[in-house]
Amino acid sequence: GGQRLHVSDPGDPDLCPVADLHKVFSSLEVDAEIRSKCRNAQFSCLDCKHLLYQSLEPKLKKIQDKRNELEKNLDDTWKILIEGAKKAANRAEETMKLVRAAIGISHDTSGLHRSSVQIENLKYHRLIAHGLHGRTRIWDLSDTERDIELTKAWCETMMPSSITLAKSAGSVYLAPRNRRVLILSSVDRTGNGWSFCINRKTYEVLVLLCAEVTDQEPDAFRLRDYVVPQKAYRAVWDQIDKSVKKIDITVQETSRGYLLYIGSAEPINLKEYLSSYEVLR
Repeated sequence: GGQRLHVSDPGDPDLCPVADLHKVFSSLEVDAEIRSKCRNAQFSCLDCKHLLYQSLEPKLKKIQDKRNELEKNLDDTWKILIEGAKKAANRAEETMKLVRAAIGISHDTSGLHRSSVQIENLKYHRLIAHGLHGRTRIWDLSDTERDIELTKAWCETMMPSSITLAKSAGSVYLAPRNRRVLILSSVDRTGNGWSFCINRKTYEVLVLLCAEVTDQEPDAFRLRDYVVPQKAYRAVWDQIDKSVKKIDITVQETSRGYLLYIGSAEPINLKEYLSSYEVLR
């Protein structure tokens, strides 16, 4: 029960939530009246609540009238709500771009520095020529550290945000249905191509991240991503002697395009695997 089991019992308005509401909504006179009568048991809790209702009613009536008005024109009301939501979302997104860029989880290119080189194909520019400004320290990292940094850059700025890869071990990630995805990176600073060393295990997908320095901006680099399904390289892979535990592969730019070399076998043209993310879904 409450403080006052009987009407004749005095109460303490300082401990009563109804009295707290009187402080906010009632006049000073009404607030002083209910406190005096409560302490002296001169009226009931029901009387106190009735006085609170009288104080609240005029203030609530304005809100209720506005609601009734809006309910009479639901189509207009929804238009107002939808437009307001769009404005709020746009304003919030501007703030969130800054937040995501600051903490390194951006899924768009808002935080990236783009090369000044003009590229006719806009899709090519956005998906491939990511000038990852501010990451120049990558040149001084170990292979493992570089893999971590470039994989992070790729996940955040190139791979569609609708795709989720779960970390497994080392450079291995898991795609849906527990498919093993090996993500490796390499840097070409001399024009000789990109070299990778792969442990001989089973991977459903190879993601080869090829970073290159731009001539115009030596403090930045561009990242090409080749997402290669197992069916593209399995036959060549199986031809390599089973005693070989680590396999060296290279990606090279040739007159025929970018080619993947595995051992002495015929190279694989990587054109169709450039930013080919569907295999990861």
